[in-house]
Amino acid sequence: MSGPLLLIAAALSYCLMGVAVRLLVSVHGEPIAWLGLLRFLLGALAMLLPALFGAWSLRVHNRPVFVLRGLIGAAGMTLLYVAIAEVGLGRGTVLIYLLGVVAAVSGIFILGERLNPRLSVAVGLGAIGVILVADGHLPHGAEWLALLGALCCGITLALIRLLRRTDSNQVVFLSQGLFGTLLLLPFVFAAPMPSTPSSWLLITAMIAADVAGQLTMNAGLARTPVAQGGALLTLTPLLSLAVGYSYFAEPLSALQWLGCGTVLAATVIALLRRNSPPAVMSSVPLPGAAR
Repeated sequence: MSGPLLLIAAALSYCLMGVAVRLLVSVHGEPIAWLGLLRFLLGALAMLLPALFGAWSLRVHNRPVFVLRGLIGAAGMTLLYVAIAEVGLGRGTVLIYLLGVVAAVSGIFILGERLNPRLSVAVGLGAIGVILVADGHLPHGAEWLALLGALCCGITLALIRLLRRTDSNQVVFLSQGLFGTLLLLPFVFAAPMPSTPSSWLLITAMIAADVAGQLTMNAGLARTPVAQGGALLTLTPLLSLAVGYSYFAEPLSALQWLGCGTVLAATVIALLRRNSPPAVMSSVPLPGAAR
Protein backbone atom coordinates (compact mmCIF):
# COMPACT_ATOMS: atom_id res chain seq x y z
CA MET A 1 0.00 0.00 0.00
CA SER A 2 1.29 3.49 -0.84
CA GLY A 3 2.33 6.00 1.79
CA PRO A 4 -0.61 8.39 1.20
CA LEU A 5 -3.18 5.57 1.49
CA LEU A 6 -1.56 4.38 4.73
CA LEU A 7 -1.77 7.89 6.14
CA ILE A 8 -5.45 8.22 5.18
CA ALA A 9 -6.11 4.92 7.00
CA ALA A 10 -4.22 6.34 9.99
CA ALA A 11 -6.39 9.49 9.98
CA LEU A 12 -9.58 7.41 10.03
CA SER A 13 -8.25 5.24 12.86
CA TYR A 14 -7.27 8.28 14.93
CA CYS A 15 -10.74 9.77 14.47
CA LEU A 16 -12.32 6.58 15.83
CA MET A 17 -9.87 6.65 18.73
CA GLY A 18 -10.89 10.24 19.51
CA VAL A 19 -14.57 9.29 19.55
CA ALA A 20 -13.83 6.54 22.08
CA VAL A 21 -11.82 8.93 24.28
CA ARG A 22 -14.61 11.52 24.18
CA LEU A 23 -17.17 8.92 25.25
CA LEU A 24 -14.96 7.48 27.98
CA VAL A 25 -14.14 10.81 29.62
CA SER A 26 -17.29 12.87 29.01
CA VAL A 27 -19.95 10.16 29.27
CA HIS A 28 -18.36 7.49 31.48
CA GLY A 29 -16.18 9.80 33.58
CA GLU A 30 -13.02 7.70 33.24
CA PRO A 31 -9.66 9.32 34.18
CA ILE A 32 -7.29 10.21 31.36
CA ALA A 33 -4.29 8.79 33.25
CA TRP A 34 -5.74 5.27 33.18
CA LEU A 35 -6.76 5.53 29.53
CA GLY A 36 -3.26 6.58 28.55
CA LEU A 37 -1.52 3.99 30.71
CA LEU A 38 -3.63 1.12 29.40
CA ARG A 39 -3.09 2.29 25.83
CA PHE A 40 0.68 2.51 26.25
CA LEU A 41 1.06 -0.68 28.27
CA LEU A 42 -0.99 -2.86 25.93
CA GLY A 43 0.68 -1.27 22.93
CA ALA A 44 4.08 -2.20 24.31
CA LEU A 45 2.93 -5.75 25.06
CA ALA A 46 1.55 -6.05 21.52
CA MET A 47 5.10 -5.51 20.27
CA LEU A 48 6.94 -7.46 22.99
CA LEU A 49 4.94 -10.72 23.14
CA PRO A 50 5.16 -11.60 19.41
CA ALA A 51 8.86 -10.74 19.52
CA LEU A 52 9.35 -13.36 22.26
CA PHE A 53 8.03 -15.99 19.83
CA GLY A 54 10.24 -14.82 16.97
CA ALA A 55 7.62 -12.86 15.00
CA TRP A 56 10.00 -9.92 14.65
CA SER A 57 13.13 -8.41 16.12
CA LEU A 58 13.01 -5.50 18.54
CA ARG A 59 16.68 -4.69 18.36
CA VAL A 60 17.16 -0.93 18.67
CA HIS A 61 19.81 0.59 16.40
CA ASN A 62 19.37 4.32 17.08
CA ARG A 63 18.90 4.48 20.85
CA PRO A 64 18.92 8.28 21.33
CA VAL A 65 16.14 8.80 18.77
CA PHE A 66 14.30 5.75 20.19
CA VAL A 67 14.18 7.47 23.59
CA LEU A 68 13.25 10.89 22.20
CA ARG A 69 10.51 9.46 19.99
CA GLY A 70 9.10 7.56 22.98
CA LEU A 71 9.07 10.41 25.48
CA ILE A 72 7.95 13.20 23.16
CA GLY A 73 5.44 10.98 21.36
CA ALA A 74 3.90 9.73 24.61
CA ALA A 75 3.59 13.29 25.91
CA GLY A 76 1.89 14.35 22.69
CA MET A 77 -0.55 11.43 22.77
CA THR A 78 -1.49 12.14 26.40
CA LEU A 79 -2.08 15.80 25.61
CA LEU A 80 -4.28 14.73 22.69
CA TYR A 81 -6.49 12.87 25.17
CA VAL A 82 -6.60 15.99 27.36
CA ALA A 83 -7.54 18.17 24.39
CA ILE A 84 -10.37 15.86 23.31
CA ALA A 85 -11.70 15.65 26.87
CA GLU A 86 -11.34 19.30 27.90
CA VAL A 87 -11.67 21.24 24.62
CA GLY A 88 -13.90 18.92 22.58
CA LEU A 89 -13.54 16.26 19.90
CA GLY A 90 -13.65 18.73 17.01
CA ARG A 91 -11.92 21.85 18.31
CA GLY A 92 -9.45 19.92 20.48
CA THR A 93 -8.37 17.68 17.61
CA VAL A 94 -8.02 20.67 15.29
CA LEU A 95 -5.68 22.45 17.70
CA ILE A 96 -3.58 19.30 18.10
CA TYR A 97 -3.33 19.00 14.33
CA LEU A 98 -1.37 22.17 14.05
CA LEU A 99 1.24 19.40 14.28
CA GLY A 100 1.32 19.43 10.46
CA VAL A 101 3.02 22.82 10.50
CA VAL A 102 5.35 21.78 13.32
CA ALA A 103 6.21 18.58 11.43
CA ALA A 104 7.14 20.50 8.30
CA VAL A 105 9.47 22.80 10.24
CA SER A 106 10.87 19.85 12.23
CA GLY A 107 11.59 17.99 9.02
CA ILE A 108 13.81 20.83 7.87
CA PHE A 109 15.92 20.84 11.04
CA ILE A 110 15.85 17.13 11.95
CA LEU A 111 15.89 15.52 8.51
CA GLY A 112 17.34 18.20 6.28
CA GLU A 113 14.21 18.23 4.10
CA ARG A 114 13.20 21.13 1.89
CA LEU A 115 9.70 22.36 1.16
CA ASN A 116 8.95 22.44 -2.57
CA PRO A 117 6.37 25.01 -3.75
CA ARG A 118 3.44 22.57 -3.89
CA LEU A 119 4.02 21.22 -0.41
CA SER A 120 4.58 24.77 0.84
CA VAL A 121 1.09 25.62 -0.39
CA ALA A 122 -0.35 22.47 1.21
CA VAL A 123 1.26 23.16 4.57
CA GLY A 124 0.27 26.82 4.43
CA LEU A 125 -3.34 26.01 3.60
CA GLY A 126 -3.38 23.38 6.34
CA ALA A 127 -2.20 25.94 8.87
CA ILE A 128 -4.80 28.50 7.75
CA GLY A 129 -7.48 25.82 7.74
CA VAL A 130 -6.96 24.62 11.29
CA ILE A 131 -6.96 28.22 12.54
CA LEU A 132 -10.24 28.91 10.74
CA VAL A 133 -11.73 25.69 12.08
CA ALA A 134 -10.79 26.90 15.57
CA ASP A 135 -13.07 29.89 14.80
CA GLY A 136 -10.22 32.39 14.86
CA HIS A 137 -10.08 32.59 18.66
CA LEU A 138 -6.87 32.95 20.63
CA PRO A 139 -6.18 29.89 22.80
CA HIS A 140 -7.06 29.89 26.48
CA GLY A 141 -7.17 27.36 29.32
CA ALA A 142 -6.82 23.77 28.18
CA GLU A 143 -6.30 24.94 24.60
CA TRP A 144 -2.72 25.81 25.53
CA LEU A 145 -2.22 22.15 26.47
CA ALA A 146 -3.60 21.20 23.06
CA LEU A 147 -1.04 23.48 21.40
CA LEU A 148 1.73 21.94 23.49
CA GLY A 149 0.46 18.56 22.30
CA ALA A 150 0.68 19.81 18.71
CA LEU A 151 4.31 20.76 19.30
CA CYS A 152 5.14 17.32 20.72
CA CYS A 153 3.25 15.42 18.01
CA GLY A 154 4.76 17.46 15.20
CA ILE A 155 8.31 16.84 16.39
CA THR A 156 7.41 13.17 16.80
CA LEU A 157 6.47 12.88 13.12
CA ALA A 158 9.98 13.89 12.13
CA LEU A 159 11.55 11.62 14.75
CA ILE A 160 9.50 8.65 13.48
CA ARG A 161 10.78 9.17 9.96
CA LEU A 162 14.34 9.52 11.26
CA LEU A 163 14.07 6.36 13.38
CA ARG A 164 12.58 4.39 10.49
CA ARG A 165 15.80 4.91 8.54
CA THR A 166 17.51 2.44 10.87
CA ASP A 167 14.82 0.62 12.86
CA SER A 168 11.69 -1.42 12.17
CA ASN A 169 8.10 -0.26 12.43
CA GLN A 170 7.68 -2.40 15.56
CA VAL A 171 10.63 -0.74 17.28
CA VAL A 172 9.21 2.70 16.49
CA PHE A 173 5.88 1.71 18.00
CA LEU A 174 7.46 0.06 21.04
CA SER A 175 9.23 3.29 21.98
CA GLN A 176 5.95 5.10 22.61
CA GLY A 177 4.39 2.22 24.55
CA LEU A 178 7.43 1.73 26.74
CA PHE A 179 8.10 5.35 27.65
CA GLY A 180 4.41 6.25 27.81
CA THR A 181 3.90 3.56 30.45
CA LEU A 182 6.79 4.92 32.50
CA LEU A 183 5.51 8.47 32.08
CA LEU A 184 1.94 7.84 33.30
CA LEU A 185 2.54 5.14 35.90
CA PRO A 186 2.93 7.61 38.81
CA PHE A 187 -0.39 9.32 37.97
CA VAL A 188 -2.72 6.31 38.10
CA PHE A 189 -2.31 5.68 41.83
CA ALA A 190 -4.51 8.69 42.62
CA ALA A 191 -7.19 7.83 40.03
CA PRO A 192 -9.88 5.10 40.16
CA MET A 193 -9.44 2.24 37.72
CA PRO A 194 -12.21 1.74 35.11
CA SER A 195 -14.64 -0.91 36.33
CA THR A 196 -17.77 -1.10 34.15
CA PRO A 197 -18.03 -3.52 31.18
CA SER A 198 -19.07 -0.70 28.84
CA SER A 199 -15.98 1.30 29.76
CA TRP A 200 -13.71 -1.67 29.14
CA LEU A 201 -15.38 -2.31 25.78
CA LEU A 202 -14.74 1.30 24.76
CA ILE A 203 -11.17 1.13 26.06
CA THR A 204 -10.59 -1.94 23.89
CA ALA A 205 -11.97 -0.12 20.84
CA MET A 206 -9.87 2.96 21.66
CA ILE A 207 -6.66 0.96 21.90
CA ALA A 208 -7.39 -1.05 18.75
CA ALA A 209 -8.05 2.12 16.73
CA ASP A 210 -5.00 3.84 18.18
CA VAL A 211 -2.69 0.89 17.50
CA ALA A 212 -3.99 0.66 13.92
CA GLY A 213 -3.42 4.38 13.51
CA GLN A 214 0.11 4.24 14.88
CA LEU A 215 1.18 1.30 12.73
CA THR A 216 -0.28 2.70 9.51
CA MET A 217 1.10 6.16 10.29
CA ASN A 218 4.58 4.82 10.99
CA ALA A 219 4.56 2.78 7.78
CA GLY A 220 3.17 5.69 5.78
CA LEU A 221 5.71 8.17 7.10
CA ALA A 222 8.51 5.80 6.10
CA ARG A 223 7.43 6.34 2.47
CA THR A 224 6.27 9.95 2.60
CA PRO A 225 8.08 13.25 3.32
CA VAL A 226 7.13 14.82 6.66
CA ALA A 227 5.45 17.87 5.11
CA GLN A 228 3.20 15.74 2.89
CA GLY A 229 2.51 13.34 5.74
CA GLY A 230 1.49 16.17 8.04
CA ALA A 231 -0.88 17.54 5.39
CA LEU A 232 -2.50 14.13 4.88
CA LEU A 233 -2.97 13.60 8.59
CA THR A 234 -5.07 16.77 8.78
CA LEU A 235 -7.91 14.52 7.58
CA THR A 236 -8.23 13.51 11.23
CA PRO A 237 -9.53 16.88 12.50
CA LEU A 238 -11.82 17.12 9.49
CA LEU A 239 -13.40 13.77 10.31
CA SER A 240 -13.45 14.59 14.02
CA LEU A 241 -15.28 17.86 13.38
CA ALA A 242 -17.88 16.00 11.33
CA VAL A 243 -18.45 13.44 14.09
CA GLY A 244 -18.43 16.11 16.78
CA TYR A 245 -21.05 18.10 14.87
CA SER A 246 -23.33 15.18 13.94
CA TYR A 247 -23.02 12.94 17.03
CA PHE A 248 -21.86 15.07 19.96
CA ALA A 249 -23.78 18.20 18.84
CA GLU A 250 -20.66 20.37 18.81
CA PRO A 251 -21.77 23.43 16.76
CA LEU A 252 -19.77 24.70 13.80
CA SER A 253 -19.76 28.34 12.69
CA ALA A 254 -19.51 29.48 9.08
CA LEU A 255 -15.83 30.25 9.71
CA GLN A 256 -15.25 26.68 10.88
CA TRP A 257 -16.95 25.25 7.80
CA LEU A 258 -14.63 27.39 5.70
CA GLY A 259 -11.72 25.97 7.66
CA CYS A 260 -12.89 22.42 6.93
CA GLY A 261 -12.84 23.16 3.21
CA THR A 262 -9.38 24.71 3.48
CA VAL A 263 -8.00 21.67 5.32
CA LEU A 264 -9.51 19.35 2.71
CA ALA A 265 -7.97 21.45 -0.09
CA ALA A 266 -4.56 21.18 1.57
CA THR A 267 -4.95 17.42 1.79
CA VAL A 268 -5.89 17.12 -1.91
CA ILE A 269 -2.88 19.23 -2.92
CA ALA A 270 -0.61 16.98 -0.84
CA LEU A 271 -2.10 13.87 -2.45
CA LEU A 272 -1.27 15.19 -5.91
CA ARG A 273 2.41 15.13 -5.00
CA ARG A 274 4.24 11.99 -6.11
CA ASN A 275 7.34 10.98 -4.16
CA SER A 276 9.43 7.84 -4.33
CA PRO A 277 9.98 5.92 -1.06
CA PRO A 278 12.97 7.18 0.91
CA ALA A 279 16.11 5.10 1.10
CA VAL A 280 16.59 2.97 4.21
CA MET A 281 19.50 1.01 5.58
CA SER A 282 19.65 -2.20 3.56
CA SER A 283 20.96 -4.11 6.53
CA VAL A 284 17.83 -3.45 8.57
CA PRO A 285 14.64 -5.36 7.61
CA LEU A 286 11.71 -2.95 7.40
CA PRO A 287 8.37 -4.79 7.24
CA GLY A 288 6.37 -3.77 4.18
CA ALA A 289 9.16 -1.62 2.74
CA ALA A 290 9.25 -3.70 -0.43
CA ARG A 291 5.54 -3.39 -1.04
